[in-house]
Amino acid sequence: MRRLAVCLLFGLLAATPALAQRQVEVEILNAHEMRPRRVGSTTVFRLLGDVRLRHGEAVMVCDSAHVDQAANTFDAFGHVRIRSKDLRISGDTLYYDGQSGNGRMLGRQVELHDTVEKAYLWANLLFFNTRDNTAHYMTGGRIRRERTNLESKHGYYDSNQKLATVARAVVYRSDSAEAYGDSIQYFQELDLVKCWGKTRVYDREGMAYGLKVAIDQTNRTLEVEGEAAVDNGANRVYADWLFSNRRQGHTQAKGHVVLVDSLGYQRLYTQHLQYWRSPQLAVADDEPLLFSVDTSARPATDTLFLRMDTLRAWSELAERKVKAAQPTPRSAITDGGVGEKASHQDSVGSGAISKVHDSVVNQGGVSIVDTVRYARAVGGVRAFRRDLQLVADTLYLNGLDSTVTLLRTPFPFVWSDSTQGVAERIVGYFGRKTLDSIRFVGKAIAAIQDDSVSFNQAGGALLVGLLEHNELRRVRVEGDAQLIFFMRDKGDLVGINRVECPSFTAHVAQNKPTDIYFYEGPKSDMIPPKNATQEDRKLFGFEWHDDIRPHSKGDIIPGWLTDFNFYQARRQQMEDYRQKDSPAIQAKRKEKSRSNEPVQPATAQ
Repeated sequence: MRRLAVCLLFGLLAATPALAQRQVEVEILNAHEMRPRRVGSTTVFRLLGDVRLRHGEAVMVCDSAHVDQAANTFDAFGHVRIRSKDLRISGDTLYYDGQSGNGRMLGRQVELHDTVEKAYLWANLLFFNTRDNTAHYMTGGRIRRERTNLESKHGYYDSNQKLATVARAVVYRSDSAEAYGDSIQYFQELDLVKCWGKTRVYDREGMAYGLKVAIDQTNRTLEVEGEAAVDNGANRVYADWLFSNRRQGHTQAKGHVVLVDSLGYQRLYTQHLQYWRSPQLAVADDEPLLFSVDTSARPATDTLFLRMDTLRAWSELAERKVKAAQPTPRSAITDGGVGEKASHQDSVGSGAISKVHDSVVNQGGVSIVDTVRYARAVGGVRAFRRDLQLVADTLYLNGLDSTVTLLRTPFPFVWSDSTQGVAERIVGYFGRKTLDSIRFVGKAIAAIQDDSVSFNQAGGALLVGLLEHNELRRVRVEGDAQLIFFMRDKGDLVGINRVECPSFTAHVAQNKPTDIYFYEGPKSDMIPPKNATQEDRKLFGFEWHDDIRPHSKGDIIPGWLTDFNFYQARRQQMEDYRQKDSPAIQAKRKEKSRSNEPVQPATAQ
């Protein structure tokens, strides 16, 4: 076999980038024929049949090749394969410029294999540079490393930097997630994916969306910046920045943050939110606001605005027994006393704060396993709804007995229209949809405004009110009960009636007492208006606190929250992208199913 030494820059075959920057000799190992051909003033060598060339540690194999010594160009045709120390490239046709180190490989499926990084690149047209060990495609291609796959119109691969960058119609897939976006960088050494543009990520947790996304597959973390959003089906979080550690089950959000339930009726706005998956715990500690739509309100829906310094909400599994028979109406108040037991027994049915998982019928009734929800609001607790306002230091929601408890120093307050209630502790009991009773415990006083300076008042150690459709219907006072009632005749004040007795019950209509029942020897004193002193007009410790009462939602909403619907456009965009991405995701699932591989967990509903 005749041997020929030619001067050629063929850096792709070089063992190091330095070899690609100087003239080197390519050794012809094999060729069936070698034909020199004169082209102008240049001699081109044509090699035919089982051509094999060696350059240092690299070997190139093809069916035929043209070598232009003067131009330092090299063309190879038919079953072209290049094998160097780290890279393997194969295709149908190769054009290489030794002066610049640039080459392009064409074929039905050009393949680049990085044996060190165990990465593959496929395209039908691949551009590469032997000096800096880079490659790129412009007409569509794929990059794969182990179980990480990238698909795009444009792609760039840097072997030295261990970096892959893809753009336009980008798709990223791994065992745990899929991502669709405008451009993606994949850092192979770190197993880190960075996405730019309107990026969507689908995984077992649901869907994430943002303008800048980082997926760390080694540490199983997800970071989203710019119009960030996460949807797990039951709840959605929208924020300026979001970070999720899937291994630890911890998510953190900052900026303009809102946590929204699936129907959008319950929203938690804050500037900082943290969530732990197990145990289920959420903490909002930067000017949070709870926005709750009450669809049961009549005649129209109403919204509760609840403000606090810090809100902690968590869920626990709990088992309890409920009588199989028709339950007694909760908080039933009769002339004989308060139906306190009934208030607790059937409260597990409240869909708002508990969810039934399983039930077993036995002789004692039904044993129910619930996901019970709890919440604690601390510091500067204030709430406004059209028919209810409150002020407290602490609010505690207990889903196990369906109660909400208010505490404050010196006292918590609640208002409803022209009614004010105050006590050392205030406990509300929920029915299936709404608050159906409320207990004022310790130094309790309830007052209904009679006119601008007069208030009908009831006080005692315990005061219990029964509500229907969020309106007060009956009040029972126990323990040194006292009553001040302003008597009127056709609107004119005729006397101030002060009554003391162990207990009494008052029926209320339109926030005015109608019938009052006294028990165990009441003591009554009617005082003429002209003889009444200021002390005669009010119970000890009573003050009408209109000064601390929230009068509108504007008194509750924090200054940073100027638009309750800031997330709506993002929500709609996520829904549009979910529909757009769904066919590709479903097709991938079918492909995996046919190949008997595990079904991709990502779904777009």
